[in-house]
Amino acid sequence: MTYLMLFDEIKKQTEQLCLLSSQGAVESCPNLLEHRQRLLEKLHDELVKKQLLSHENDVKTAYIALLEMVQKQDSSALSLLQVEREDMQHFFQQQPKIKKAISTYHNVQ
Repeated sequence: MTYLMLFDEIKKQTEQLCLLSSQGAVESCPNLLEHRQRLLEKLHDELVKKQLLSHENDVKTAYIALLEMVQKQDSSALSLLQVEREDMQHFFQQQPKIKKAISTYHNVQ
């Protein structure tokens, strides 16, 4: 796989991860994250092997832009997941109170 193909595949994976996290489908994310990480490592190795990161050029600029885009998308996805996590924690904190209220109601009758 050429480094240009790796660039495209990493972008697609990142967009897909962002979409899944915004839809709350987090159970699919770990496998995609691992796959994207392998692609990022492969891309880095390929660029180092071809010595495209050792001096300023269009490929190095594109690589830095790609990493910044990945970081930005991941930050957005993490923010969404953090909000969802807080909502779930709130729900689970309220559940015992609701159960106790229902139990008390049944005992009154």
